[in-house]
Amino acid sequence: MAEEQLESTNEEVPDEYVAKLRYLLDIYRKPDGQKFSYQEIERGTEEKFGSERKIRYMWLWKLEKRQLKNPGQKNLALLTEFLGVKPGFWDMSLEEWRKSEKVSKVSANKGFENMQLIAARALELTPEAQEIVLDVIESLKKRGMSR
Repeated sequence: MAEEQLESTNEEVPDEYVAKLRYLLDIYRKPDGQKFSYQEIERGTEEKFGSERKIRYMWLWKLEKRQLKNPGQKNLALLTEFLGVKPGFWDMSLEEWRKSEKVSKVSANKGFENMQLIAARALELTPEAQEIVLDVIESLKKRGMSR
């Protein structure tokens, strides 16, 4: 699979894939607000999906540079899953996706409000209790309950 991932050709990847990749990396960021590097996506997908299913940073680079014969639906799906993007991203135009995202931002605001509430309540706890809350969050993430 890895060799298939990196196969290049003179045929260009459609502009829509490149635009969508750039959109994903501009909008979906690390928890600290910074953009993901290709190497960070490779490490992150390896951690989340295992070494057999990780996305190689060269695949991302070649996708952006339009040097892949076929981006591969599996890798596209892994990328969106890793970034927490809803399924269907690659199946519609970027314009359609942006419109659908505007609609879903209303429900995303509720998630942000919950985060603020959790943070405010955690400030009232002792440092030991705050560590327990962090441990619970990590445990939930390990059980696949993260975005």
